[in-house]
Amino acid sequence: MPGISFIHKPGGGLLSRQSASLSALDSLLHESWIGRRILISTDQHFLGYTDHPQYPVTSFQDDEYFICLEGRIYDLAPSAVPSSLLALAPDLFDNSGRAPEKLSRWLLNTDGDFVIFVLHRESGEVRIINDALARLPLYWREGAGTLLVSRELRFITRFQGEFSCDRMALAQYLLLGFPLGKRTLLEHTYRLPPASLIRSGDKYSGASIVSFLDFNYQTEFDPRRGLSEAAEGMTPLFVEACRKLADPLEPNILTLSGGLDSRSVAAALNGNGIDFSAVTFLDHHRTAAADVDIARQLSRVLDFPWKLYPVEKATGAEVLKLLRMKNGMNFLGMSFSIPYFKAIREDWGERITYFTGEGGGLSIPDTRPFRKVADLDALTRFLWETNHIVPLETAATLTGLKSSAVFEEIRAHLAAYPESDMAAKYVHFIAQQRNLKWTSEGEDRNRFYFWTVSPFNTVRFFDFVRHCPARLKARHRLYRQFLLRLSSPAAAVNNANWGLPLSSRKYLFYLYARDLYYILPAGWKKLVRGWLKHTHETIAPYPADSPAAQCFQRQLDGCREIGEALSLAGIARHRQGLSKFGFDHLFTLTSLIEDLSGKPSSIEEYRDRGMI
Repeated sequence: MPGISFIHKPGGGLLSRQSASLSALDSLLHESWIGRRILISTDQHFLGYTDHPQYPVTSFQDDEYFICLEGRIYDLAPSAVPSSLLALAPDLFDNSGRAPEKLSRWLLNTDGDFVIFVLHRESGEVRIINDALARLPLYWREGAGTLLVSRELRFITRFQGEFSCDRMALAQYLLLGFPLGKRTLLEHTYRLPPASLIRSGDKYSGASIVSFLDFNYQTEFDPRRGLSEAAEGMTPLFVEACRKLADPLEPNILTLSGGLDSRSVAAALNGNGIDFSAVTFLDHHRTAAADVDIARQLSRVLDFPWKLYPVEKATGAEVLKLLRMKNGMNFLGMSFSIPYFKAIREDWGERITYFTGEGGGLSIPDTRPFRKVADLDALTRFLWETNHIVPLETAATLTGLKSSAVFEEIRAHLAAYPESDMAAKYVHFIAQQRNLKWTSEGEDRNRFYFWTVSPFNTVRFFDFVRHCPARLKARHRLYRQFLLRLSSPAAAVNNANWGLPLSSRKYLFYLYARDLYYILPAGWKKLVRGWLKHTHETIAPYPADSPAAQCFQRQLDGCREIGEALSLAGIARHRQGLSKFGFDHLFTLTSLIEDLSGKPSSIEEYRDRGMI
């Protein structure tokens, strides 16, 4: 993704490696419209960034500090940003006990998607802070007296000249779709947690990470808060968020599905009088056919322009582009989005603000477990059983690990959460991992093409909803009141996932029946699906003669490093039993390993053929 890349070597020596720094930055120029800039190049510091015309990176300085802001702070007018951040800078360098409270308060009261870099001119020390929800993924690695920080993992591996995979992270990726906590797919390379500060000092002290916020999903402002009070509190926060995120001069484009989240954004934009257009894609499997009909209906009800984009299988060239943009953190099954985004740019230009409904479905509904979980062991079992892409045993076998080790790692991750209640710990996982890790990596893919925003993941709205009692969220009661306040006509249009509108009381019968279905034994569930002629059919795996399957076999045959990071015996044992979704994740890992190893990517052989 566009953004900053930084190297700090307090002991000096970066000028002798300047060609490596520039080469690493040049490896991030994935599209013709991506440019690069160098802001600092000394023997101790290198700071550069990649961007495009709508991507916000700005820098400014005074006699004491040099500051680079990537992203946007929506509470500040552009003209107020320099003075505000220069005033904040001393707090970032304050090592006393007062700083955490001040910075926590500032982050919780600052809506923005940002990374702030600050260099203290005299000492050469550096501070880097991100927003409260880590909306812009940032990766770091420290070793041999050198700190590397970048918005792209590829910068770090290119500068290092080597890589090794984190097997536990690979197992978690196959199991859940993302590595947990600070892990990335690469060993000793980490993702910065939300609301965190990187401190990089002199050649003796090295770097340290301080996190200021540890959201607790067991606490509530007031357990007596009523449904109407909660809905009345969150609605103006959401409407105001949409107003702040919208560009008053350039096109605002909303990606619209048939669910509740994107229509909420449409209703709020419409209610604000903000000019916007909506777009919907129809994939070649036609899994989103129901969304198309609902999106079309919403555009008529709320009277906004709407366009449908049919997309075909992603070609090898598009698959390879996503691989190198996201370095595996967005799985290759999403490659169809590349031609979709290019088509949007062609129609509306390069200065788009792209709205999504990401985060709504994982924050406003009740995400507590649908069955009682008594302890950490039960919670860990529930988590992987209900969220897995491939089963736990398969994920472990594919990575050459013991399933007990993978299980214990997840258990330890859950144990570290601040909540004591098991249900609240699970809500924490959904909000802080599945939402803020899974969705933010997808949104960052979008940012290669246009600035991407979601009002659900603005910190004031997010924090308000976090504190609403779970009983209000149960069976979408809070969401119903929220959407009715935004737009009763929008609420009266069917939810594509249910075939019923949220404004109708009939949806409650559907949700009660769904709750009963969840607790049925597996055999009974199968009978029910057959009786109902379940419409959400699983997409068929790739045939053995398909380009994707052929390419996968070429990788296994030709890349030794794949066998060092994954279990070839495990792959041989399980590959035929993988769903398409599971294969796409495994193929993402093998493709990444092959590409980072320096060998020509096998995907190149399929550049002009539909693959995924």
